[in-house]
Amino acid sequence: MLKKIVLSLVVIALTTSNLFADYVFSLRVIGPAGTSSAGVALNNSGQATGTYDSGAGITNSFFWDGLASTLIPSSGTGSTFARDISSNGTVVGRGTGQPFRWDSTNGMTFLGPTNGEANGINANGNVIGTRNFGAADRTNLWSPSNALTTAYPTADTRGIAINDSGEFAGTVNNNSAGYFSTSAASPRVSLGAFLPTDMTNSRVLSGSFGTDAAILTFDTNSLVNIGKLSPTDTSAIALGLNNSLTAVGVSHGSGAFIYDSALGMRSLTGLLDPQFSAWTILSASDINDNGVIIATARLNGLDQAVLLTNITAVPEPGSIALSAIACMFLLRFRSCKRSYTSNPNTSNFLVD
Repeated sequence: MLKKIVLSLVVIALTTSNLFADYVFSLRVIGPAGTSSAGVALNNSGQATGTYDSGAGITNSFFWDGLASTLIPSSGTGSTFARDISSNGTVVGRGTGQPFRWDSTNGMTFLGPTNGEANGINANGNVIGTRNFGAADRTNLWSPSNALTTAYPTADTRGIAINDSGEFAGTVNNNSAGYFSTSAASPRVSLGAFLPTDMTNSRVLSGSFGTDAAILTFDTNSLVNIGKLSPTDTSAIALGLNNSLTAVGVSHGSGAFIYDSALGMRSLTGLLDPQFSAWTILSASDINDNGVIIATARLNGLDQAVLLTNITAVPEPGSIALSAIACMFLLRFRSCKRSYTSNPNTSNFLVD
């Protein structure tokens, strides 16, 4: 009888707590009001960047400071496309065919040369990007003072991601394969068919392998094939990765996903709080170390840049305490049962 009571306490404790609950996300629109927008990247401070439709076929970028959006001006009549944001809020991307960096103090700085883009920036202000030379591309690196280095000047490569150590990754030969490098002076290491999109300081990369989303740990050469949300989806790609190795991305046909090793791949639309049930999360581009996700979501036919924040309740102290008490009773029960079994003449504990 006592055993049944103890087991009942365990079941009640676990089912009334949220120790094993999945995420539940709230949604906040961060793009400029009244126009379509897309979320691109965010940092651990909650600053973010994205793009928006500014009319007449022009796409421009915006910066979110945590409270409001600031429009990043374009040069002339050209478009700007934000690609990444640093830990201090510096945005990099492409504007009127040129790589740029922008911050709220210094404004827009074009890095040069033309026919290029800046794709990533690390915490030290080092930037990685690409310049197009007609039939081929080159990986470009810019220092915090905007000094330019062309890595592998005779190879067709694209610079995609850079970590805080200055290590970087990209693709070769028109995105047919991936590569990793510790510096511009070091030889490239082939990643084979894995195409990187993002990279942590511990040299774990998000991206795709064939038509599946994937994560690659460079140091151990171990690949986690995340797959697709549905077998009927055409392809999937992991676009962002945090230091807890939670990845986000898009599965083409089903929409945005989140992945972690504990719960696997799930649809972000399916994890929205019920009050946001009218929304569809189309694509998730980045996730910070606080678990906040920047994404593009659709409501009533309008695409908007949004932040998704996990609002799963922390287990209440009473639930945790109940779990602990139940476990203590169970351990005590087992201990006493062993004692009784080893000495059947003992009469100070009854087992029914």
